Amino acid sequence: MARIPHGQYTKELREEAVRMAEVEKLGLRETARRLSIPSGTLKNWVMAYRNGQFQEIGKHQ
Repeated sequence: MARIPHGQYTKELREEAVRMAEVEKLGLRETARRLSIPSGTLKNWVMAYRNGQFQEIGKHQ
């Protein structure tokens, strides 16, 4: 059985999602719902942003 590929998100979408969650204070669940992305994915992006590692996300693609 073939593996389902992971979602690939643009840099702009990741930046917008983190901005909505962190700057606009919408919260993880609401931001994820509005952008139709998994809340766990958004949580990982926000954690990377807070740790100063946000620019490293997506570089392996």
